Amino acid sequence: VEAQASGTPVIAARVGGLPIAVDDGETGLLVDNHDPEAWADALEQLLDNDERRIAMGEAAVDHAQNFSWAAAATQLLGGDARSCLAAASIAMGNLLGMVCDPIGGLVEDPCQKRNAAAAENALAAARMALAGVRPSAPFDEVVEAMRRVGAALPAELRETALGGLAACPSCRGCAGR
Repeated sequence: VEAQASGTPVIAARVGGLPIAVDDGETGLLVDNHDPEAWADALEQLLDNDERRIAMGEAAVDHAQNFSWAAAATQLLGGDARSCLAAASIAMGNLLGMVCDPIGGLVEDPCQKRNAAAAENALAAARMALAGVRPSAPFDEVVEAMRRVGAALPAELRETALGGLAACPSCRGCAGR
């Protein structure tokens, strides 16, 4: 969802909750198996068709707006739609520009730790919104800012394992640990 929020169409496996997160053919592509040829084919489909890739990226930004832990937490705590959007804006603004840098090429580290921190951030944003704290910018502007920041990040900071923590001497060569 983070990649989609920054305008990147996603290629993912058709497992678990991914078919909910990725609208196959609209915001990205779902692959039915782990065959490298199938993944390469999906990647070629996006690389060979600029118009389709750009359209999917634009649709991905819209689709990503449907997902927010902060809004979900706010709703569960009894908040209305306005509070849900305020919480989502606050939570997203708190994490704006976060670098995705899987150590050793594995998404588990540091992403799982960041997801735990993001869940706490979402709960804090929900509590703030319910207490009447208003976000610095409305939700649609925060999503647009996230798209701009994501587009401005250099390629090595976009889940390539080439930047951020992944580039630290202690983390290089950590695959398989």
